[in-house]
Amino acid sequence: MDLLYFVLLVSVLIFVHELGHFACAKLFDVTVLTFSIGFGPRLVSVRIGETDYVVSALPIGGYVKLLGEVDDRGLPPELAARSFSALPWPKRLLVALAGPLMNLALPLVVFFAVTLREETLSAPVIGTVVHGQPAFGLLESGDVVRAVDGEPVGSFEDFTAAVRARPGERVELAVEREGQAIEVTVVPERADLARPLGRTESVGRLGVLRQHPACVVGIPADSSASFASGIRTFDRVIAAKGRPIERFTDLEGIFDGRSLVPVSLLRPTRVEGALGGLVELHVYEPHVATVSPSSRRGGGALRVGIESADLYVSHVRVGSAGHRAGVLPGDRILTLDGVPVGQWIELSMRLAEPGASTRSLGVRRARDMLVLPLEVDEAVGLGHGERVDREILGIGHWVPLHVDPPVPMDRRIARAAAKAWASTRELTELTVVSIARIATGELPLDALGGPVTIFDEASSAARTGMVTYLRLLALVSVNLAVINLLPIPLLDGGQVAFVLAEAVRRRPLAQRTREYASIVGLVMLAMLLLVALRNDAARRWPEIRDDLFSSHG
Repeated sequence: MDLLYFVLLVSVLIFVHELGHFACAKLFDVTVLTFSIGFGPRLVSVRIGETDYVVSALPIGGYVKLLGEVDDRGLPPELAARSFSALPWPKRLLVALAGPLMNLALPLVVFFAVTLREETLSAPVIGTVVHGQPAFGLLESGDVVRAVDGEPVGSFEDFTAAVRARPGERVELAVEREGQAIEVTVVPERADLARPLGRTESVGRLGVLRQHPACVVGIPADSSASFASGIRTFDRVIAAKGRPIERFTDLEGIFDGRSLVPVSLLRPTRVEGALGGLVELHVYEPHVATVSPSSRRGGGALRVGIESADLYVSHVRVGSAGHRAGVLPGDRILTLDGVPVGQWIELSMRLAEPGASTRSLGVRRARDMLVLPLEVDEAVGLGHGERVDREILGIGHWVPLHVDPPVPMDRRIARAAAKAWASTRELTELTVVSIARIATGELPLDALGGPVTIFDEASSAARTGMVTYLRLLALVSVNLAVINLLPIPLLDGGQVAFVLAEAVRRRPLAQRTREYASIVGLVMLAMLLLVALRNDAARRWPEIRDDLFSSHG
């Protein structure tokens, strides 16, 4: 099946590409001699009219053979009139460009179809407000955004798009909070959003997420009323005082009185030896507790000794930086490098910023406050051929994230068209920048991939699902279009260069010049193919890489 996925993907791309040349040539009444999918021995051949339609044995390319494609000398006048060489240079240019343009049109169709299948969008509800960000203290979890600067928004995507377009500008938000309409004025900070290949995009950022943490609680002291009632750290509260609880903020007002409060809980409990010990599995067990609020001052959960478990460590990977520092499950994160931490996502964001290799983590363990020195680890990988580093502590928390129910998608056709254009433009830009940086040496030649890489990606994408497979089809189609536009003889870009040269010179190029250029182009393509195959082998069979491609004798 993997071979079938590969052949299908490549065949579609070749067919679309050659169909562009074929249709444009037919539009200008040029005689098309052959339309071939693949190279090598013919497997199937059908002649319809003046054209042979061929499927060949090697599905790694294709071609459209036009009458008089190089020279129409020697052709009878009635045939020469319908040759490619007889076309005015603007029309020859269009025929040469038609193939790559079709490969750029294919992703537009793919992304449009994929987006059109989507029927819902995220509700315009604030899930999380990040500490220290512009929206902190102004927006709250559960707020519903109705308009931005007077323009109605129907989804969280609309809201974030409007904010991203206004970095550093004053923004007026119409917000619904607990059924009341309020106005919020906020200034999105200007943030340089990292893009692949070292590119950046300046966008506006408020520091809000659509996801909100479930109401998972932490118990800071075993002398609290909550602990006495049987509630434990990492218990998930689903109802209290007969009310459903989704967010931690839903507990506000629940424990303000002196009467007993019934609380329904779900407790994650480890299943020993799950699947014969192959996996670590926890299941929810239902519990019920009755909490007696204390007379201590304060409101909400403070009176019964409950706080959010967001900053409680649930697991520590053996051998990690956190493990070496002595972090234990149950520790409550307080500070990073002496600066208070308000949320786990804030911790993650600060670790993503450039910092020293030696850091410190402040934690609360039972009644003790500890400062643990950290020798942080760096995860190193490649993304789009670039080195990617990030600091890793090897610790995690346990607070499931949820989103509010989606809303129906409005203006589906317009949204699908806009998404298709944006996605295709991004892929094209990424491909152009990648090729330019490989050519200038800013990216290593190891970033090139060949047929084996496409084979592996096609089989992996097909197993993931149809949408992933179609996205891969769009990506490879854009790559094929851009590569074919390179000014290398034997590629469409080389043909474009020939046509433009003849337009400037006002006479055809010499046959010998074309032949020499074609030889140079063939050598260049062969070298690129060899490099791509070497990279394929290095990725697919790393154990034999040094034996096959070693530089020593």
